[in-house]
Amino acid sequence: MPLDASHADGDPPEIPSPIVHSHADINFLDTSIPNIKAVLQRAESCPDVMTYIFGSLLKPDQNPNLLAQYCAQIRLRIIQSRAGTARAFGLNAFGKACFDGGIVKTILALVKEASFEWHGACIGGYFGLDAISHLAKTGSMHERDDILDQLLENDLVDLLLVKIKCPVGIMRQAAVTTLNAITAECLLAKRLTPVDLSRITTSMCEHVLAGPASFIDEVDSRKSSWQDHLIMGTATDTPLDSVKMYIPRYYASSQESALVAILTLVGRPALTKQTWLEILQHNPNIIPMLFKCTLMRRTSWYPESVADGIACEVLALLFHFPPHLPRHVPPHPTHLPEERAILDEAAAEWKAMKEIIGLLTSSGGVENIKSVWAKFRDEKWQTVNNMLFHARKTFIVPVIPPRDSSVRGGFLNRGVARLCILRIITTVTYEADGITDTELRALLHIGANATMPLPETIDVMSLNDQEEYYTWVERSHELFKDICTLQGTPSERALAIPSQHIMGPLLSTRFLAVMAHRGTIQKVIEPFFMGPVNSGAVTPGATDAKPMPQNIFAKAQSRVTACKDAAARSVESHQLEYARFLYVSAAELASAIVDFDVATKQLRTHSIPEIYKLLVICLGNAAEVSLRLGQPERALGYAMSAIQVGENAPPCQAVDESLMKKNKRRKEAAINSLSLS
Repeated sequence: MPLDASHADGDPPEIPSPIVHSHADINFLDTSIPNIKAVLQRAESCPDVMTYIFGSLLKPDQNPNLLAQYCAQIRLRIIQSRAGTARAFGLNAFGKACFDGGIVKTILALVKEASFEWHGACIGGYFGLDAISHLAKTGSMHERDDILDQLLENDLVDLLLVKIKCPVGIMRQAAVTTLNAITAECLLAKRLTPVDLSRITTSMCEHVLAGPASFIDEVDSRKSSWQDHLIMGTATDTPLDSVKMYIPRYYASSQESALVAILTLVGRPALTKQTWLEILQHNPNIIPMLFKCTLMRRTSWYPESVADGIACEVLALLFHFPPHLPRHVPPHPTHLPEERAILDEAAAEWKAMKEIIGLLTSSGGVENIKSVWAKFRDEKWQTVNNMLFHARKTFIVPVIPPRDSSVRGGFLNRGVARLCILRIITTVTYEADGITDTELRALLHIGANATMPLPETIDVMSLNDQEEYYTWVERSHELFKDICTLQGTPSERALAIPSQHIMGPLLSTRFLAVMAHRGTIQKVIEPFFMGPVNSGAVTPGATDAKPMPQNIFAKAQSRVTACKDAAARSVESHQLEYARFLYVSAAELASAIVDFDVATKQLRTHSIPEIYKLLVICLGNAAEVSLRLGQPERALGYAMSAIQVGENAPPCQAVDESLMKKNKRRKEAAINSLSLS
C-alpha cells in the first residue's frame, strides 16, 4: 500500500487524547506527512509525546496506515539526525525521546505480530527495525549498550530467527539486515553463547541458500502484493513484471548482509577455536553450508555480488590459527607461570583446531575446496564484464566505464576467495592425517597454480591484454583488514592473509613437508612435477610445466627475505600492525622450509642457507613490534618460538648468539609486562 494520508481501511478508530496539557492542540490521528512531522518535532521538547505515540501504535486493531506512516517518519527523522555517515557521537534529543519512549519494546512487539493478515505490523515493523538500527549507529558506545540491553530483554535473537523463516518476504529481509546492523554496531557476539552463534549462523546460511523463488511467488498473491512498494522503494504502483525482475536483486543484497553478519559475529572479536568447535558441535553442517555459499554462481540479476567471497572469509577465519601461540614449544619445568599459561592456551586451541580440521575432512571438505578453486579458475573476465554490462542496462545502477572499479571489484573478490582457500588448505596441512595421498596430490595442483610467476607491480597503461590486468589484480591482492571498525574502539585485523607471492610458495612447501614426513615425496612429486625430485629439468614436450621443488625453495626463501625487508620499511614508516603482519607471514613461509628440512633430516640444508636465522629474525621482530604495540602476550609467544627455533637449529645453520640473547630479553620484557597487568 502507498504510504500516503489516505485511510484505505476506513475511518481510524477513536483513540483518547494524551494527557499532555501543553500540547493539547496536537492531532495524533492525522496521518498526513506535515502533521506527523509537526508531532515528531514537538517530541524533542516534550519527550512524553513519543511515549504516547509508541503506546498508541500497539493498540489492538490499530489503523495500518497510522502504523506505517509514523514508523516511516520516525525512521526518517532518526536518519536525518545523523551528521552524514558519522557514528557513535551520541543520540540527539529526538533519539533519546524515542529510546526513552519505548521504541525497542514497541517495534519488537509489532514485528512479533507481523503477518500477511496484519500487514500494518509488517510495514511498521519493517521501518521500525531500520529505525532501531540507525539509532544504534548514532548512539555513543554507552547508549549502544543500553539499546542492546533492551533488545535482548525483548528476545531480539529468538524473534528475528523466527522472522528469517516467516512467509513475508520483507520481514525476512528486515530480520537479516537488522541482525547484521546490531551485530556490527552493538558487538552482539559478546553477549551470545556458542549455541546462539550456531543458530544464527545456520539461519543466515539457510537464508542465503534459499534463493529468491518464494519471494517472487509472493508478489503474485493478492494478500502479499502490498510489499511491492517497499521492494521498489516507491510510493506509486510499479508494473508487476518490473517488480518480479527486481526481487532477485533485492534478495541478493540480503545474501551479502547475512554473510557479513556471520563474519562480524565470528570476527569481532575473533572467536577462539574452542568456541568455534562448540558452534560446530551444535550443528556440524555449518561447514558444508558455508562451502555451498562459496560455490554460488554469479547471477545476471546481481553480478557484482561478493557474497561468495564473504563466505570464503568466514571459512578463512575458522581455519586461521593465532600465529603468536607457540604450539611447537614443549613445556619445561623452568617455565614461568606466564609461559605455562600461553603454552596451555596454545595446546587447548590446537586441540580444538585439530577437531575442526577433522570435521572438514570428514564432510567432503577436500572436494569442496577443489570445486571453489575451479569455480574461480574457470570463470573468464569477459563473462564478468558482459554480465555487469547487461545489469547496467537492465537495472538502475551507475554507468560504469571499461576496466572500472566494478569489474576490478569482481576480480578483487575472486582474489579474496583464492587467498582464503589457500589459507584453509595451508592450515589443513598442519594436521593432514585425514587427507589421503590421492587427495593431497589433487590439492597439490592448487599450490602449484598459486606459485606461478607474477609481477609484483604492473604498468597498467602499457597493457594491451585486459585478461593479464585482471589476472594480476586477482592474484596480487592481500587481505589485511579489520572487521567492522567502530569509532573510538580498538581495531583488530582479524583477516590477515598475505598475497599469493607468499601463499603460493607457502602452500607448495607445506605439501612437500607433509609428503616428506610421510615418506611419499618421490612417489607423488615425480609424476606431478614431470621430473625427478633432484633434477631441474622438465619433460620435453610438457605443456603445463610446474615449478620444480628446488625452484620452490629458492623462490620461497627469496620471498621470505623480500617480505622481511618490506616489514622493516613498514616499521620505519610507523605502520607497526602491518609490519608485524609481514614479519609473521615471512616467518610462516620460513617455518615451512625448516619443517621440510627437519623431515628430510637436513637433506637440502645446503640449498637453503641461513633459513633458520631468517626464521628467528622474523619471529623476534614480530615479538619486538608486539611489545611496541603494548601486546605482551603476543610478544611472549613470538619470542618463545624464536628461541625454540634457534636452540634446535642444526650446527651448519647455527643462529648467532647475539640474536638468541636479544630474543631472551624480549621474552623477559613481555613476562615483566604481563606480571604487572
